[in-house]
Amino acid sequence: MNRNHFDFGERQNGLRVDDVELPTWAHGDPRECVRILRTALESDFVSSHLNEWIDLIFGYKQQSREALNVFHPFTCEGGLDWDAIKDPMEKLARQTQVNSWGQTPRKIFKKPHPRRNMKAVHDRLLPNDFYQQRFFPTFLCALKEAVGDICVDIENSAGSGTYTPLAVGSCQAVLPPQQSMDVMELLTWGNWDNAVRLCAAGSGETIGVAAQALAQGDKITAARLTPAGDCFACGSQSGVLLVWKRPNPQLHLLSNLPMRLFGHEGTIRNVAICTEQSAIATGSDDRTCLLWDLNRLDYRFTLEHEFPVVGVCIQPHDGTVYTIENISDQHISRLNVWSINGQHLRSIMCTRTAICLCVSVNPVGVSNNVVALGNDDGTISFHDSVTLEVVNTLESHIPKAVTAIAFSRDNQHLYTGFSNGQVVDWSRSQY
Repeated sequence: MNRNHFDFGERQNGLRVDDVELPTWAHGDPRECVRILRTALESDFVSSHLNEWIDLIFGYKQQSREALNVFHPFTCEGGLDWDAIKDPMEKLARQTQVNSWGQTPRKIFKKPHPRRNMKAVHDRLLPNDFYQQRFFPTFLCALKEAVGDICVDIENSAGSGTYTPLAVGSCQAVLPPQQSMDVMELLTWGNWDNAVRLCAAGSGETIGVAAQALAQGDKITAARLTPAGDCFACGSQSGVLLVWKRPNPQLHLLSNLPMRLFGHEGTIRNVAICTEQSAIATGSDDRTCLLWDLNRLDYRFTLEHEFPVVGVCIQPHDGTVYTIENISDQHISRLNVWSINGQHLRSIMCTRTAICLCVSVNPVGVSNNVVALGNDDGTISFHDSVTLEVVNTLESHIPKAVTAIAFSRDNQHLYTGFSNGQVVDWSRSQY
């Protein structure tokens, strides 16, 4: 859709080139059109014949008449010896032909490309009804305070490829060990002096301090750390967003002064960072969610809401933004979905008060994804990531609010933390 109203000129019939005309099966929805096309491109039929397309475009059949290749010989690399053309008019005619037809990609493969291993593909995918099946809870551990975050990106040992969830308190974040370090580090805030501290996880030794990060009387109300540990963003009571970036691996994260980003008029309640989409999202009491550019650290879009925004997350594959707004006087919530460009796509009312949320990251177009909501009554709701309809509800039988929630890296486990400090692993396996 040409929402920016760019001038693409006119057709030969005089009609202005504007929005793409969608096929009837898209029902006027461009995102539905893209979703169906991605599903078709990832289908078994296309995947099993993908090697034939590679042979035709980049491979040994590129200039094969037997393969019924319709590329004009002039468009192929080496198809014309320009130095041999002496007539200026003929050279101009050939250049015009090439400009009209385009350039065929360079030939890369000289023998047939192997077929895609479809069995290996299916072995990595989850069934489409995976999140609709019964999940079993397993108690993992208990903290002495409410769970603030669950980290799923710390390897058990370097290069092992195995990960164990690590739960921390409400004012802590875990930094993954750097190559030059063996000690795990913690970021802490909410300290007596209102400073952000970088500490060794085991000994508690202070490695770095950002003492003057906030104005007098202000305090941090929400924070998020990137999985690589190279960027830390925190929102404050005054609505200011502070962002630290690690200048290089040899220096600690708080060695530089933070960038201050202004835009909110109320307390920031939630922060989400997506390195894949280079985006930061912040939800606030001022009934807005602001999107920021992670690389340039500047403002992108404002997502207007009717009620305070208490939760936000970003789907890394397509940049879809999910937000929660709580209607406090009715003890219900509204789940919203937005495009990465700030377009509101869909909303649904939830019968419970949601506290936190996360989204699964299965390949888009191949497997279904869900948005998991942690509720104040201890339940977890699975919503379809496209329609937002409820597909499953997990009963924890813990009469405490879910304060932290995260999917495992393989999307087969869901980890939940509660206000009483308990951490539970939900999976399809019954231990």
